Amino acid sequence: MPKGVKSPIKFGTKRDDGKIWAFGMWTNSYTTWVAMRHRCRNPNLPAYEQYGGRGISVCTEWNKSFRAFHEDMGERPTMDHSIERIDVNGNYGPENCVWATDKEQAWNKTNTIYVEWAGERISLPRLVAERGWDWNKAYANWIAGRPLDDFASYSSKHLNESDVHDIVCLLPILDNAEISRAFGVTRQMIDLIRSGKRWAKVSGISPT
Repeated sequence: MPKGVKSPIKFGTKRDDGKIWAFGMWTNSYTTWVAMRHRCRNPNLPAYEQYGGRGISVCTEWNKSFRAFHEDMGERPTMDHSIERIDVNGNYGPENCVWATDKEQAWNKTNTIYVEWAGERISLPRLVAERGWDWNKAYANWIAGRPLDDFASYSSKHLNESDVHDIVCLLPILDNAEISRAFGVTRQMIDLIRSGKRWAKVSGISPT
């Protein structure tokens, strides 16, 4: 719309497809821009602690202008996408932001496990998804320090004595659910080990 010409459409009007009239355009990115700025500077928001409270800020150009943000990021590809920072400890800006789905963002959180694979640093959940691996087995390999794709270790239907020793070492720092997932066995087996049963008492219980 030409500069200086007043729009007959009221600012903030929302269409059925979710787009909002803002700054002379129909856009689905405006609410993202508003939310991004507020969670970095409004301490009254619950999300502030994880953003502004950690020192995360919005670059000057984006903070001042929705149009600058829109020129860099464009429209959200779908309503399932939201803005993601590539470096979760970095600020919001064109060099550090992409559109991503919730699943993709789950691969890039501050508590996400990162590994080295083929010379690349990648989150373990993303690597497992891309390679089509079984999550529990890959996670167990990571816990045990084995190669991530060493699934031959799971051909056996029983824990070996070395596994039980490793589990005993992990008991003080992991709960039963975490250990059972890591070793691909039932919580019943972990309960037996935690209760002090000897190797002969647990070796015959098959994993799930």
